[in-house]
Amino acid sequence: MPLIRASFTSVRLSRAPQAGLAGIGVIWGSLVASLPDVTARLGTDAAGLGFAMLAGSLASLTAMAIAPRVAAAAPGIALPAVMAAMALSAVPLGLVAVPLTFAIAMVFAGMTTGLTLFARGPDEAAPVGVTKAFRGRVGSHAWLAGGVVLVAFFVENSTEVWSALHIERTLGGGAAEGSFGPAVLGLTMGIERL
Repeated sequence: MPLIRASFTSVRLSRAPQAGLAGIGVIWGSLVASLPDVTARLGTDAAGLGFAMLAGSLASLTAMAIAPRVAAAAPGIALPAVMAAMALSAVPLGLVAVPLTFAIAMVFAGMTTGLTLFARGPDEAAPVGVTKAFRGRVGSHAWLAGGVVLVAFFVENSTEVWSALHIERTLGGGAAEGSFGPAVLGLTMGIERL
């Protein structure tokens, strides 16, 4: 019974990060599902699309490094502000028709996504010990774990992003089938993480 109570407490305390992750899933899932159409609209090849996606990923990693400072500078409003910025940054991704402009839009979308995992809602206090966690030296175990997570995210992102293109271009599937593949992948990853 204490384990179930602790689980419900964890879910209650993590509602704002869960909302952030759900927003990220909706935005990036929608983009991934429409990648074949986006690629055709941009008139680019897989390398050009890959460059734009990499620019967004690097921007996200950079934003994660500054996220604690952003959250500290705007306590209580960081999460709503970042979520609104993330929603606005996704709009150009569906509208631009020039590869360079798409890459720039990916940078902004990646930055707002990177800022979302650390921001807190207005009713959430910082967990005990968070301020101490960002001081001092990062140990080798943390770097190793971070490296493993980085590789896992690159593999996951590559699988998710390129699967829609693979289904349509290589396997001859239609647009609905191309978007269904990444949707199922995202759904199974979400269920497993929950």
